[in-house]
Amino acid sequence: MTALRPSNKIEKHFYEKAKRSLSIGLNQLKEDTRGSTLVVTHHLEKEQIKLIVENLKRLEKNKFVIEKHLNTSHAIDEFIEEMKKSIETKIKYFLNRIKALIINYNFSEADEKIDSVIVVRNLLGKYCIKDISDQIENLQNYEKTVVIITRYDSEYMLNPPKKSFEKLANVNSTNQIYSEVLDKLRKLILENFR
Repeated sequence: MTALRPSNKIEKHFYEKAKRSLSIGLNQLKEDTRGSTLVVTHHLEKEQIKLIVENLKRLEKNKFVIEKHLNTSHAIDEFIEEMKKSIETKIKYFLNRIKALIINYNFSEADEKIDSVIVVRNLLGKYCIKDISDQIENLQNYEKTVVIITRYDSEYMLNPPKKSFEKLANVNSTNQIYSEVLDKLRKLILENFR
């Protein structure tokens, strides 16, 4: 691009043509990235996230050239922030769904989805807002304190533990937390019947 900088009419023509091509390529890359973030809704697919991160890295890498020749100062940074916020919204929605799974005692599915979110967070790297990392950690802590024990301590008659026992037994061997919760729940039930 710099070699094409105009010093006469012919060079100016080629420079303008190169700028148009650069502008078209930039807009296509931005639209592809935006489209990829829109697709991320109910499933956080690794390949989709990798594509988004790759596109954002390409934009950052070429930011200086793009801004210099297209006179779009801060446009790339603003676009990257827009994409980060869009991804954040999608991940927060996904985290809320995981919390609902935990509340409904679908521990196995919740564990799989938490692992999926952690992989996505790692893939996003610097494009993952710290708030998301904090929310993942809070969700993991929430999972550790599983609301079952307090629920059965005060509302045993409204929430008989049969289904919870079954779900906890299914994931008992996959996570130490569930084993501890299952033991506490058994003790609590024995105390209520004595």
